[in-house]
Amino acid sequence: MKQLVIPPGILLSGESLVLQGDEYHYLVRVRRCRVGDKISILSGDRSGTAVVENLTPDKITLKVSGLLESEEDSRPLYLFPALLKGSKMDDVLRQGVEAGAAGIFPFGGEFSVGQISREDVKKKELRWQSLVQEAVQQSGAPRVPGTGFLSSVKDLLAFWGERGLLLFFHQIPLAKDSLHGYLSSGYGPVGLIIGPEGGLSPKELQVLAEAGAKPVYLGNRVLRAETASVFALASVRILLEEQSFWKIP
Repeated sequence: MKQLVIPPGILLSGESLVLQGDEYHYLVRVRRCRVGDKISILSGDRSGTAVVENLTPDKITLKVSGLLESEEDSRPLYLFPALLKGSKMDDVLRQGVEAGAAGIFPFGGEFSVGQISREDVKKKELRWQSLVQEAVQQSGAPRVPGTGFLSSVKDLLAFWGERGLLLFFHQIPLAKDSLHGYLSSGYGPVGLIIGPEGGLSPKELQVLAEAGAKPVYLGNRVLRAETASVFALASVRILLEEQSFWKIP
């Protein structure tokens, strides 16, 4: 369900909210909202509804109601895709939001074709934040996922710390364990690492294994790197959503 994303901390139930600029354009030009229309809204970790009270050539006024804290995801999924070239990275962020990622943090893989200079990191991160917000508005995700750039696998591991289960998806079977088995062995957040078109380097594989990350085989089909991200997220999401049907030995 489409929704409007508002920066956190500025909304209270019963308040009137005046919007201009990008929010006005989205509601009036894109959504074609008129006085009396109801809109779903998201502000930080709270969601609710609003009614269009007034409309002028450059402003729209909303009456906010029913603003409640969104339900926490018991096993949030964090996607770590290797940096890809051009619009492929944009596609991964948009589709990652749609597939249910709680955070999407691209990293600089040793085999990544695309690279970011230090001077361009902030510019890229701002673009990614904008893409993520647009995807949240389009898909109705319950929260705006975090995003940012991690320069290497080592930085990725430092960022992840002891947060939870960390998986890296690979085109070659590196272990006999199953994705189902990994997910049934614990609780809490799950991190999903996807390499670039050339895959993860031998050094990166070694670093991940030594850090306790678990290998997952992507299967015998050749997937584009951007496809692999959505494939991995969807696989984990479906398994977790069907957890109540699992047969425990």
